[in-house]
Amino acid sequence: MKKIKKYSYALVASMLSLLMIASTGAMALGFDNSGFTYERYTYGAVVKGYSVDSPLKGTGTLNIPANMDGNIVVGIEQNAFTKDATIEKVILPASLQFIEENVFQDDTGIHTVNIPVGLQRLGSAVFNRCSSLETVIFDGNALTEIGSFAFAYCEKLNDVTLPSAVKSIGDYAFAGDTSLKNIYIPPSVTKFGYLPFYNSHDVTIFGISGSRAEEYARSQSITFVATDKLNKNNLYVALINGKPKLDGDTSIYTEKSLKALQSAYDEAKSVYDYKFSIQGQIDTAAQNLIDAISGLTVKADKTKLYIALNDMQSIMGGDVTKYVPETYSALVNAYNNGRLVYDSEEATQEIVNQTAEKCNAAIDGLVIKSGDETPQEVLAKAKDILDNKSHEFTGDSIAQLQKAYDTNSAVINSETATYAEKEEAAANLNTAIRNLMARADISELTEIIANAENILTNDKSKYTEETINVLQTAYDNGVTAAADTNVLQAKVNICVQNIQTAIDGLILQPKKMKRGDSNLDGRITMADVVVIQKHISKLITLTDDNFRAGDYDRDGIINMKDCVYVQKTVAKIIPEIED
Repeated sequence: MKKIKKYSYALVASMLSLLMIASTGAMALGFDNSGFTYERYTYGAVVKGYSVDSPLKGTGTLNIPANMDGNIVVGIEQNAFTKDATIEKVILPASLQFIEENVFQDDTGIHTVNIPVGLQRLGSAVFNRCSSLETVIFDGNALTEIGSFAFAYCEKLNDVTLPSAVKSIGDYAFAGDTSLKNIYIPPSVTKFGYLPFYNSHDVTIFGISGSRAEEYARSQSITFVATDKLNKNNLYVALINGKPKLDGDTSIYTEKSLKALQSAYDEAKSVYDYKFSIQGQIDTAAQNLIDAISGLTVKADKTKLYIALNDMQSIMGGDVTKYVPETYSALVNAYNNGRLVYDSEEATQEIVNQTAEKCNAAIDGLVIKSGDETPQEVLAKAKDILDNKSHEFTGDSIAQLQKAYDTNSAVINSETATYAEKEEAAANLNTAIRNLMARADISELTEIIANAENILTNDKSKYTEETINVLQTAYDNGVTAAADTNVLQAKVNICVQNIQTAIDGLILQPKKMKRGDSNLDGRITMADVVVIQKHISKLITLTDDNFRAGDYDRDGIINMKDCVYVQKTVAKIIPEIED
């Protein structure tokens, strides 16, 4: 009797099991396909794990097919691949709709996971303790639930962007993720489980201002960044201005300034595209790129100047006493100016060409003396320069001549000095005469300083702060050079060029426009909605200004979200914004 009763219980249990399977649509049959076992249901196949003799075990890649024996794969059963440290790469089919609990728990070899487009539910502890997992990419927007402990204790997990349909984040979902710095939580999330970021100390939550995510972050003392409050306008404009410089003829710029621009542009583009950039990083990247654009320096061909300087060095290394001192002094002065220009990266082609011409003119202007001058003639020549021509030379070189005159005139006029002593005194004077440096012509510099001063005084507000600062610096340097009695002509020429370049490089303040005014007629109407819809449908291509106006939420793309914002503005549900 007991035996019959025992069989009866077993029969009842078996029938109940069949009823349960039937109620869920299962056919209660196990199948094997390409190394996997699965169970077939009326709605599709659910993967149970590897088959006993599966050739896929230990290969490092888990590639679950979308179809098994004609059955669409829709799910993965709980614990299917748990504690398998050999899995490094996971490929999931787009047909997948759910992943049950603990499926990849303790799979310490997995690095990257792409959550497929159709996945709707992610069970508890699916990737719990996947200690090598660094990147999770959500390919679609079907997922509505992040299960408890889903990504807990993934110590290497980096930035995470949750899809827009997620409504709840389970208990301890991202607990112990010590490398997690940034996570974007969409406004669709309204439910947070118990301590989802427990012991994830460095996390910053990004989201929409006023959302449940912001409320939760504030309540837990977690840093929150409102993405809709970030302003990338200046960075956007800087990128537009920088790209033509890099796409054009870059061979004209110095290597140093071009590398600085490329580096600043790459960093700015990275910050602009990065979902987790904060306002400080955005502003710094924009300023660095603007500075790099302003700092581009055009290369000059210095071949002719190089040849002229070599010729001058040969002359100065020989017997210089045979030349008339004034002409040799002009040569030394031209050489010194030439060296300054040659060594300067800032020198433009025009200045280099002018300097080369002046060096060659100084060489051609050398005059060989017809005979030796007497000490008295040298003394008289020095006095004539000091009395009548001192304004033609720099203050320092005139001071040196005055010192030589004071020291040697007494010897030359002395009745007791020997002829050799007088010759030596005359030679000292000639050296001072030869070393005279011509004073620079600052008339052009004075004129351009006045032009710059007029802009800085009367038109400063018309231009961007960055380009005005460049002009101010060039202006200040020019004023200093103009006041320097020892300034060389090459320095004056460089100051003139720098001020002119700064004036030419002034950028007008960007014009304000209304967000959503995609046809730029100054009004927000349904015509703007039509323009945006045509752009989305690829019927038209917008200009940069039209694109900037149409990109209502300033996320760098135009989509239906922008279209909705414009419609709300037309309906006066939200106010017009001008920036």
